[in-house]
Amino acid sequence: MSTLARYEPLLKGYMIMEDGEFYLIDPKDIHEMTDSSDVRVIDLTEHPPETYAMPLKVQLQATERCNMRCITCAVYKNSSPEQLPFNQVCNILDKLSDFGVLNVQWSGGEPFARKDFPELVTYAASKGFKQNVYTNATMLTEEMISLSREHFFKMQISLDGTKELFEEITGVKLWNKFEKGLQSAISANIPDIVLATVLQEKNVAHMENVIRYASQSGAGKLRISMLVPIGRSRSVSWDRYSVTIDKFRHNWPRLKCISSDLGLDVDCFLEKQLCEDTVSGDIAKLISPGGHSFLYIDSKGFIYPFPFLTTAELRLGNIMADDLKEIWFKSEKLAELRNQTYENIGCGNCQLECSFVERSLVYAFTGRIDGPALLHAECTRKRR
Repeated sequence: MSTLARYEPLLKGYMIMEDGEFYLIDPKDIHEMTDSSDVRVIDLTEHPPETYAMPLKVQLQATERCNMRCITCAVYKNSSPEQLPFNQVCNILDKLSDFGVLNVQWSGGEPFARKDFPELVTYAASKGFKQNVYTNATMLTEEMISLSREHFFKMQISLDGTKELFEEITGVKLWNKFEKGLQSAISANIPDIVLATVLQEKNVAHMENVIRYASQSGAGKLRISMLVPIGRSRSVSWDRYSVTIDKFRHNWPRLKCISSDLGLDVDCFLEKQLCEDTVSGDIAKLISPGGHSFLYIDSKGFIYPFPFLTTAELRLGNIMADDLKEIWFKSEKLAELRNQTYENIGCGNCQLECSFVERSLVYAFTGRIDGPALLHAECTRKRR
């Protein structure tokens, strides 16, 4: 299995990805790696201002096909789910490899609903990508489990509720299949399994059940994130959603203690940490990876800065027809996105990583890339 490395002119050093993390490598070490193992080095020579020479990560929508009907998803409603032919996806992977992209993230729909998905993952591995996948776990056959153990450093599995609530939110009677798939993945020792919950009106009163189930399942990690208003949830305003967040905020200290007592590692959007920006002094990179280190390519090949926010306004081009480097360097939309800083969105010199400034969420709720951070109780700063 090959490994990709790249020379990153922004950092003036070589980069690789291992175990889900990016590392700078000493030039001497890179030469030793290329002499002793199957390492392919991509030499990039220029970069946009204060931005990586090319994206480090690209999320590929393997298919729009899905066996669930989740209320927070816009994909399932398509009467004719889209997916690019196998050869075209391989061509995309070839291009991304040549541009030094180190990480491919597979999403859907449900990626495992695609019959040739194992072949795509195997091909991506042959190109040197480190891979992870977003799945609902209900279609994990023995072949898929074996594939995942061999090629994925992380598997994120959706869990928005338990039992009856799970089936109400997903719109299908697949709880038993979910449990079987989750336990198969855990038993197979896939390196990093993360259960992922989207906070919403239907599950805000059931978060303790989700936390206890996550702990008992053996997954070890739970991610609680905010709703992105798409699909049947696109009419949810920030004022309305703030009520849901306030209910959760009231209970979070108690839920946090329960998680700690259970030994469950919970990544919750309410938690803020001091920024550790080792790339440069520009704190703007922590506002959003979209356009700085990340791109999204949908099942038709269209390129966007954020996953699932596939509006005409945000569309950057098509990977099959347009030059990705041209897009990365010259897109006016990406330039606008990169110009957003903590200071010019009203956060001043705040040094905290904060989910409420994430550009994709701000855009989804307000329609503005340059909008101020979403109002939240943890912030006392006066905003414009």
